Amino acid sequence: MIDVLDHNKRSNLHWFLEKSRKIIHQLDESNTIPLLVGGTGQYMWGILEGWDPPLIKPNEKLRSNIEKQIRDQGIKKVIQSYSKIYKLNENQDLENPRRLIRIIERLEAGFEGNSDRKIKDHNLDSLILGIKIDRKNNDRLLKKRIKGMLKSGWVEEVKNNMNQGIKPNSPAMLSIGYREILDFINKKVDENELEEKIYISTRKLMRHQDNWFKKSDKRIKWINFENSFHEADIIISEWLKN
Repeated sequence: MIDVLDHNKRSNLHWFLEKSRKIIHQLDESNTIPLLVGGTGQYMWGILEGWDPPLIKPNEKLRSNIEKQIRDQGIKKVIQSYSKIYKLNENQDLENPRRLIRIIERLEAGFEGNSDRKIKDHNLDSLILGIKIDRKNNDRLLKKRIKGMLKSGWVEEVKNNMNQGIKPNSPAMLSIGYREILDFINKKVDENELEEKIYISTRKLMRHQDNWFKKSDKRIKWINFENSFHEADIIISEWLKN
């Protein structure tokens, strides 16, 4: 999905599942196989397993309070404070302010964890491919990607967003990389630190997401990075025949 949400609007699991299912249905009607690429394990399994989470309305007062706490105390201290109240799952990318706020919002509303409810008649015939890559190769490619994005004008993009009136605390500016670049623009980190900060944040998120996709999960067909196109082609061809 591209260009489906304004920069000042927030998405959540319920929103994503509803939008994605409509698109999948439309593609299915046109005899087109949809591709779901990720990414965020909770959202992926929500589609694949047919989750039906309750609709929890935004609590604007709570959001404003937590945003202020993050600005005043820093996100690590806010996480520590709320960990004393709720059982926060460290694998949920808690250092992402937008996700932390939504998690607390759900807990405040009395909803814990993922819903056991499933949509009616869920019968999604899916092929799940996962790519195995060693840590050294993965880190090399990650650093190369960050360098390329910065060289291509990532900092200028963030400055342009701000010049157009997009607020630093808007959902669009809280993603990994953007919040580090905001710190750079505000001179909280220097140019040498920026790249490393983005790398550390991204690497941490990747470790969190690994917990959603276990190598022992028999539903996932694991292919090797070095030969991924060839292996994927064989597996997909066999799956299509069936």
